[in-house]
Amino acid sequence: MAEDLKLDAVEISIGERLEEINQWLRNEGYEKYKEARRLSEEEAREDPETDPFNSKYTARNILSELKAKLASFQEDDIPSEKLTILMSALDYQIGQNYIETEELSTGEEHIERCIKTLKEYRLDRRCCSLYLHALNELGILWSKRGDCEKALDFLEDAERLYHAFTEEQGGAPNDVHELFFPDENLKSDLERQSDFNATFTHTLYYLAQVNAALGNSEKGAMYCHTTLLRQLETEQYDPVDWALNCATLSQYYITQGNYMLSRHCLACASYVFSGVEESSPQETVSEDDSQEERERKERIPQRKADISRCWSKYCLDLLKSSRDKCVEEISVNEAHEEGSTHQETSQGDTRNQEEIEEGDRKESLRFDTLEVTSFEELVPDQPVKTYDEARKLFLEGQKWLNNAKEFYVLDGHVTNYVEILQDMSQLFKLLAFFDADFERRCKMHKRRIDMLSEVLVELNPQHYLLVCRQLMYEIAETYSEMVDLKLAIAEESGEPRHAHAVKKINTLIKQSVKFFQSYLDSLKRNGELPETFDEDSVRPALVAHFYIARLHSKLICAAKRDKVENLKKSFDIYRYLVKYCDSHSDLPEGVFKDELDVSREMAQLLPLKMDKVMMSES
Repeated sequence: MAEDLKLDAVEISIGERLEEINQWLRNEGYEKYKEARRLSEEEAREDPETDPFNSKYTARNILSELKAKLASFQEDDIPSEKLTILMSALDYQIGQNYIETEELSTGEEHIERCIKTLKEYRLDRRCCSLYLHALNELGILWSKRGDCEKALDFLEDAERLYHAFTEEQGGAPNDVHELFFPDENLKSDLERQSDFNATFTHTLYYLAQVNAALGNSEKGAMYCHTTLLRQLETEQYDPVDWALNCATLSQYYITQGNYMLSRHCLACASYVFSGVEESSPQETVSEDDSQEERERKERIPQRKADISRCWSKYCLDLLKSSRDKCVEEISVNEAHEEGSTHQETSQGDTRNQEEIEEGDRKESLRFDTLEVTSFEELVPDQPVKTYDEARKLFLEGQKWLNNAKEFYVLDGHVTNYVEILQDMSQLFKLLAFFDADFERRCKMHKRRIDMLSEVLVELNPQHYLLVCRQLMYEIAETYSEMVDLKLAIAEESGEPRHAHAVKKINTLIKQSVKFFQSYLDSLKRNGELPETFDEDSVRPALVAHFYIARLHSKLICAAKRDKVENLKKSFDIYRYLVKYCDSHSDLPEGVFKDELDVSREMAQLLPLKMDKVMMSES
């Protein structure tokens, strides 16, 4: 009897306290919370640069006063779930405020307190969304700190929470702010579901970023695809960001050789972005524009250029894959190994089944609500085999690169502009592989040299040393490729080399040597090459020496003395390479293996060849 009376007294006390809390909320609590949100979300945008967080600080003071007032209703011996949840909600809001004002550690403490307090209520409709927001916030915080493992733990907890609530409770929990809404302003179930789904979509987005940062590429891509799909289904997305993220996802599928899905993502990106372009007028950037205004005006042109670059990477990689497959098929055909043919036949059934399963999986990752056939038909999704097919792919890649160059101009975007030119150069190089006409190949390589040389002379090596090195190296390699083509043309004709042809070959050789030497000179310290090259430059430096040695031996000379002199230069370089590698036993395995084998052989043969030249008749 006494126990029942005591319980009744507790219930009466809790009821009275809840009514007191509700009365206070109606009289002033709701309005104060509303004012704190207005200051934080609206007034903060107008704060001056000299005091950027003024409105945030005022909002924080209001939130802290609200929490202190709620604490005054607390009675340790009589717990109140509503009071606990309300104070935890304020902990979250105050913590978020500290993070927004760059006081991360204090913000983290408040949000961790919110999570710890609400753990037993995490599936409660009143606060599940709040709990999800808090887990997301800590996941983002640790990701920005560079601790992606810890970020992943919070985000995976958030994912489990969403699925647990959906399966066990159903429907949607209250919005994160609804605890401080009067009854007449509460959201509908549809609005709550939309907000809850949007919060979880953010969870998936962050999971994609963190998994990618941890090297979990496949999981990152899966989360990215799920995020994009949910955004399409709920129509809660910025089309510019969606298009760029979808185009970026295509780049992962390229690395997996999955051209079907890569092309599909690019097509979807272009489809969505085309709607933005149609509805957005072009704005001219003025010198008087602020940085913020400039970024706003440039947002659409820049994203258009970024999506164009993703398309060009697709064309470039598919051309490269096509070339590699052709080279592989040539090697197989030349091998004529019956055993390998038998093995391929015997494994056919298994491979076909795997391909069917893989095809089903790929189909499930499409965005079927978008009609993108016209964009997909621009390029193939299988390796090309003929010159005509390669040329069509080349022209598409060239088109997208030219589109990107409209925004990424040399003045102001040096690195991006140079990368675009380098991709253009690689397109010509790959197309040349498919061309049986050696003269046309030479013209393509000449185009590469012209476009790369044109930008090289515009760059200051003091400011863009690494970029200049890349350009020097590629120009040198291209000249070397032209040398081999010109020699092949002369050999194919079967006629004696004319003076003009000899002069042309020698000129190309000297140009190649010149640019390789310029690259090596850029590595010098106090006028001398380092005794040990840096890890990043060791292979290109050794290969540049190797190229120069080969090129010297290819110079066509009438006089024996000149020929021997050139062979002597080759010999000295081969000997240098052998000595360098022998004295650097810590070289990564395979970094220069094939070239070193040739260098050792040539270092032994060239003295004999020089003697033979000197002993031959004039």
